[in-house]
Order: sequence, then structure tokens, then C-alpha cells
Amino acid sequence: MEQVQDILIGREAEIKQLDAIASSKEAEFVVVYGRRRVGKTFLVNTYFNDKYAFKLTGLARKGKREQLANFATSLTRCACNLWSFSYFTKLSYQMFLNEHADFH
Repeated sequence: MEQVQDILIGREAEIKQLDAIASSKEAEFVVVYGRRRVGKTFLVNTYFNDKYAFKLTGLARKGKREQLANFATSLTRCACNLWSFSYFTKLSYQMFLNEHADFH
């Protein structure tokens, strides 16, 4: 079986960061962002072997408002299966409102 390092060529720095996150005793939230078509999704899927509690890929050609609304909706849906619905609904909505203030 191939090692992650053998599959993810040229991603030593990213693998080191993900190793630290994966070995943490705390819950972690990972955000990977950058230019289109550079292998962000492949990196995450390969490293974590498609095993995560929550995953979201951004929407193509959408602004900040739509991206945040999509994030809040997706997190709320995921949270319904894992934790208290009302807690994450409030958290997601508050996050959206905090960012929404920039749109005025």
C-alpha cells in the first residue's frame, strides 16, 4: 500500500501540518483555500482517506455572501446528525450575521 507521502508529491509542508492536526488531542477545524485546480480537494481527500466529520467545497463563481450562507446551511445539516440542532443553528446564523455586516 502506498504511503500518503508517495501519492502527494511536493506536499511535504502540507503533510507536516496535517500530521500535527491529525495527531492533536483536540477537535480541529481545517480550512484549505487557494487558486482553482491546484489539488486542494485531492490533498484533503487523500490525506484523510475520505474520513471526516464535516466537509464542504466552495461554490464556483459565488460571492462571500453565498459562500457563507452555503457554509452555515451545510454545517447546520451536518450538526443535526451529530449534536444539538439548536446550538449549531444559532452558531451558524451568528457566524453569518457577523460576516453579513460587511455587505452593507
